[in-house]
Amino acid sequence: MNFTKKPLFREHYKETYEARARWVEAELLPAWMPHLNKGCEAEHVELRAAGQCTLNGKEYEFHDIRVYVDMAKPPRETSR
Repeated sequence: MNFTKKPLFREHYKETYEARARWVEAELLPAWMPHLNKGCEAEHVELRAAGQCTLNGKEYEFHDIRVYVDMAKPPRETSR
């Protein structure tokens, strides 16, 4: 993608959901999402909206999600 100019975007359909009313299983998220980094674990995934749009002439479906992660770090290894 060319990020130097503003993309042409048109939203065709969008359905919003009441906050904290729609949940998705964390295991269904793509493996490349940052919640799978070491030290982070997805606790809950909230679906906020879904719809269809056109971006630079190509049709897409979109899902607006919020991922709640546990930011607790793994225990430190102690060296002797």
